[in-house]
Amino acid sequence: MVTARLARLLLAIAARRWPADLREEMRLEWAAEVHALAARRRHWRMLRFAASLAATRPAVRPFSFATAAAKTAAVARLVLLMPLVTMAVALLGAVLGPLSVVGALVMVAVGHRFTIRRAPTLALIPVLTVPGCAMCVVLVRTVNADSYGGHTLATVLFFTGLAATLAFVARPAGHNRIRRAWVIGLAGVLLFLDAAVPTIMYGTIPSPDNPWHWEYSPMWLFAWLTDSSFGLPHPDFWEIFVLRDDILLEPPMFLVFAGFALGALIGARRPAAGAQDPLISSPSVTRG
Repeated sequence: MVTARLARLLLAIAARRWPADLREEMRLEWAAEVHALAARRRHWRMLRFAASLAATRPAVRPFSFATAAAKTAAVARLVLLMPLVTMAVALLGAVLGPLSVVGALVMVAVGHRFTIRRAPTLALIPVLTVPGCAMCVVLVRTVNADSYGGHTLATVLFFTGLAATLAFVARPAGHNRIRRAWVIGLAGVLLFLDAAVPTIMYGTIPSPDNPWHWEYSPMWLFAWLTDSSFGLPHPDFWEIFVLRDDILLEPPMFLVFAGFALGALIGARRPAAGAQDPLISSPSVTRG
């Protein structure tokens, strides 16, 4: 047990020194070798092998124009093309509320398909939030007078919250706890969407002094989608009218961009299908 844990620690140290797109592949290859040594109860040799990897400088991969071009194209697609596609889907959702939910689900799949695998989380989060935030700010300032700055503040508030949510989602996704990652992601998106809606109306960050019925705040999104409060006292007729009349663009944009960002981040952090760490999955190693 102790030797296996020490070997895993040494392999993790060794993997961090390799390029991000090779780390997982190399670590699994080394783990298979360590597993073979542990199965033969050659624990001292297993530790020497892992320690040598941790202490050895990784080989420098030769420069390849084809590889560099492929990486540049993937980044450009994620930064430039995908926000435009996401915005187009969001505008369709603005025409009919329920379409924004469908659009968000579609962009989850698109984000998962066109993300950059094994990209560092700290680099990926700004890529998934800053371009979308900039596009939404430009659009709402063009379409709306935004005299009090509420639309802009709400957009910045939501995308800042989305970035924080993605940071919390990255860890469980990286450990293949996909259900937990989605629960955290959806909870964060709904929380910051509920905070952004009254910000649009009042031009300030929500506070208890604003005349909204905060205990009914989770219903704002559903009222916007369906024009109904489902028999509850709030949102009342006037509140639903204000939501549908003054807040036309933000809910579908926020939902669809959040769907794309969550799909892309979870797809990037999720281990490859079928990839399994022999040091963790095999009971014969943990007996060492």
